[in-house]
Amino acid sequence: MSLEAWATLLALGLGGTGIAYIVYLWLIEHMGTVRASLVTYIVPIIALFLGWLVLDETIGPNVILGAGLIIVGVASVMRGQAPGSERAQPREETLAFGAD
Repeated sequence: MSLEAWATLLALGLGGTGIAYIVYLWLIEHMGTVRASLVTYIVPIIALFLGWLVLDETIGPNVILGAGLIIVGVASVMRGQAPGSERAQPREETLAFGAD
């Protein structure tokens, strides 16, 4: 492979994959594992949109319906409360233990 090919491979590996991995780990830390995994459902919708925009691919009613179902599903999961956003309060029994 040429030097230019190696440089491109390195740029894609570090730039694209490396940054995406760091952002994904940030999402896991701040949003939880379930919500962070929802990213994988949005990627095909973005790919369909880019295919339509850049490659002039056709989008039929089945594609629109499927994308809508995915968006509704992801939105319904995102409506719930994020894990760890509300701290559990210790029970009174635990606090009173040994007080007698």
